[in-house]
Amino acid sequence: MKKNFSLLLFITFILSSTAFSQRDEEFLKNKLYIVQTESPAFDSALKSTLEQHWDVTEIGGYITRKELIKFKKSREHSFLVPAIYSWTNGSIVKFRSGLFFFRGKKMEQQYAFPAGMAYFGGYAGDNLDGSIYRLELMIRSVNNTFKYRNSMDSVREIFKPSLLKKKTLLVNSMHNKKGGLFYNFTEGAFKGYPYKIEFANTDRIAEIIKDKDEKYVFAVPIVNDDTRLVHLYDINTGFLLGGFKRKGLAALPVREKDVEELIELINE
Repeated sequence: MKKNFSLLLFITFILSSTAFSQRDEEFLKNKLYIVQTESPAFDSALKSTLEQHWDVTEIGGYITRKELIKFKKSREHSFLVPAIYSWTNGSIVKFRSGLFFFRGKKMEQQYAFPAGMAYFGGYAGDNLDGSIYRLELMIRSVNNTFKYRNSMDSVREIFKPSLLKKKTLLVNSMHNKKGGLFYNFTEGAFKGYPYKIEFANTDRIAEIIKDKDEKYVFAVPIVNDDTRLVHLYDINTGFLLGGFKRKGLAALPVREKDVEELIELINE
């Protein structure tokens, strides 16, 4: 993989200061309305996380998906929508799930031009409750995208990818299951990883995220997502440090060559 591809997500999600549009400025001027899901546990966790970590816009309230149809027609409203949606690329149906931030406009497609986004890493029909443990990291990451949009050159200098060598790579052990039709990691996929690595369950990862442990970066392989994206988040700051798109038609499993690309990203 060429290095410009491995930097693509970093440029798209973090260095938005160079192309921060009028639409995005309007997003920040508006009150933010959060669209509720059908999961009370997820909605409760999202509300708690926003109250603790969201400080770039005023929260206007919580609305239903039915109310969104009316609210989104006004340019004076901005929205956070937890969603799993699909679109067609030729004959292929693709799925993407995550938190989508956009501002209202009467004729604008709902997710066509999001002001910010963070991916869950699930497929269509995925249980939102399974993403609760990393909600805080996702919210802090998007919050940073807006908060530091005019000073990202300084931020990039501070968080050079080479610093990742000094941190422990945190990987969710749920992806390391063996057997079954869909297995996530091939045996020995990480055997060539030259730096510190820790496989931990979701409870342990949630604890590390809550403590903002500066010793860790979190790899979100998004192994079940058709986009096959790999993200690296700094646990302490919530910054998205970079990412790349894995090659091949199949999103599963993660192979040695995928880990080699992860190492290449860290070594840049």
